Amino acid sequence: MSAHLAPHTGLVIDEETTRAERVRSVLVDPLGVDNPDALTSAWLDSFSVIEDVDAPQRFVEDALASSLKNWDPDAHRPIREAFAVQAAASLSLPAPSPSMLWSHSTDVLPAAESMIRGESGSEAMLLSSLTYLHPLPALGLYGLDRADLKRMLTYIRERVSMLDLDVSVRSLIQQFTAMSLSGATQTIMLRRDRSEPIEPGSFAHTVVALIEEFISLRTASVSGVPRMGWLPFDAEELIDPTSLVMVDVSQAAKLPAPASSAEWALTQIALDPAQPKVFSLDAIVNLTRSLRSRIAKSMAKNGHQVSDEYAVQTSSPVPEMLTEQPRETTLLDDLAGVIAGTGTVAFSHNVEKIRRSSHTRANRRHPDDTDMPGRTTVTRFKRDIHIYGDCSDSMSDDNQLSMMRVVVALAQSLGINVYFTSFSEMCMDESSRTCGRTS
Repeated sequence: MSAHLAPHTGLVIDEETTRAERVRSVLVDPLGVDNPDALTSAWLDSFSVIEDVDAPQRFVEDALASSLKNWDPDAHRPIREAFAVQAAASLSLPAPSPSMLWSHSTDVLPAAESMIRGESGSEAMLLSSLTYLHPLPALGLYGLDRADLKRMLTYIRERVSMLDLDVSVRSLIQQFTAMSLSGATQTIMLRRDRSEPIEPGSFAHTVVALIEEFISLRTASVSGVPRMGWLPFDAEELIDPTSLVMVDVSQAAKLPAPASSAEWALTQIALDPAQPKVFSLDAIVNLTRSLRSRIAKSMAKNGHQVSDEYAVQTSSPVPEMLTEQPRETTLLDDLAGVIAGTGTVAFSHNVEKIRRSSHTRANRRHPDDTDMPGRTTVTRFKRDIHIYGDCSDSMSDDNQLSMMRVVVALAQSLGINVYFTSFSEMCMDESSRTCGRTS
């Protein structure tokens, strides 16, 4: 038993996949079972609202128990919480019971603090503790701090400029990338419900696929803990998301235990199917913010003082001044974000090829269906990148070495030529400017 379920959504830009195909790739194929079709069907049945849901759930549980390296057969949790059960079992922690109580003070907050320090197992601890304390029917996403989430939003904003999207979808994504990240959590409604398909070009598909893309391509780590990743509170939401909960781990770690409990209880209430939700095609819906606003208005109307946890913050946070040299990974992500927004030119040595949907080519899977777009390659020329580095006596050897590492890493990660020029009282010779493309 060495299988492990890794959290990924199975969504890729410009690729159309069915719900069953995503269940197969994310939840079934990693197990290496002999009857993948039957297990895929059982997963889908366990998600469905049907009377006889016990049989498919037991079938899935048996497959997980016999295949996963870490699994607690005595957890007796809904199969939707499979990732949380796996996470808790990897830490040898039992599921909640009268003799095993989980809490924010002993589990959630220490897990958040451990993630910031880069301690092994801290991601599993945060996922299992939050899922066990506040089951959320949503897809979770964490960033170790606000800057990580901002870099992700910047990446999405620049990446969307390369995609052929409807005006309404582009507008929603612009609002999403421009939203305030104040507070420990943000809960965004991705689509009205599952009757609305999640298909290439939709708001939900584009946002989740681009986050997946950012996590796989750009995310650095702290002592092995990725700076950003998925929190699969609900297995169905991982492969078929309707809502997104974004977690700022550094802010969550600073909350006192009562405030942390209130924050996550509020998120749980906001996602409750019984709560009124109005999905808009013109504006993103922040469920947590909307619920805070309704509670604050109700408290004010009844003459009660509005407490801090329900006050809606409208001003942007004041940027924090750096007190130490930024990490090389932070500089690399910032430079990559700036380069992504530099636009295109008529010709350069920085060639970019993009795959996109187009009706000028037949669809590979459905060649006879003229309504289904195919895929084509668009060639663009982005600006050549020139970096100038101070190599005077005021720069230490460590500073210069760090600078060169960032330049080389930038060329490697983007797969382009980066032209580096050092200077002190004069620039270096023109002939030695090129930092060649590396792979």
